[in-house]
Amino acid sequence: MQIFKNRPLALSLFVFAMTAVFSYKLSERAKLLALVCLLLLALVGIVVSIVRKKIGKYVAIFILCSFFASVAIFQSWFHFQLLTKPFREKEGQTVSAEGFVIDALSSVGGKSRFAVQLRELDGAHSDAKILLECTYHSSLHQGDSFRMVGKVRAPENTPSYPEETILLSDGYLGILLCEDYKNCTISMKRRLR
Repeated sequence: MQIFKNRPLALSLFVFAMTAVFSYKLSERAKLLALVCLLLLALVGIVVSIVRKKIGKYVAIFILCSFFASVAIFQSWFHFQLLTKPFREKEGQTVSAEGFVIDALSSVGGKSRFAVQLRELDGAHSDAKILLECTYHSSLHQGDSFRMVGKVRAPENTPSYPEETILLSDGYLGILLCEDYKNCTISMKRRLR
């Protein structure tokens, strides 16, 4: 790649950008593991430079790339920690929510799932896009505004289906579970076409 020849900072920034893009799909554990590995690699590069009493061109590039990739992964991990904090703190708790339906995802076996945009969560303003799961066949449709009382459900992570990672990569910050149709009322029907 001739474009990066004699431009170590440009290469490091390219590595930063690519790491930021690809770390978005990683799970929280994978991000932390990658962060530790990259920081250790940067430390090895620094130790090698100290022992050799000289920082070579390739060692400097290696250290810069490791550092910038670490920053990108840390930023991605920290960003999702801040966004999901209100839901993690309330997992298993009953909350009140208000919002509108973005999309009806599925209605199978007497259960319904919706992508919703919240306006309010427990009386506090919220702009979170979440997944609403109803244990009954709901009469909500795309565009409907609603008020509900339900529980914040923790993502079910298994090795074969890391639900939290999948939800975050699709832009969902949490899951609300509504178990009784009486707990969810439509405040305004507004059908989108």
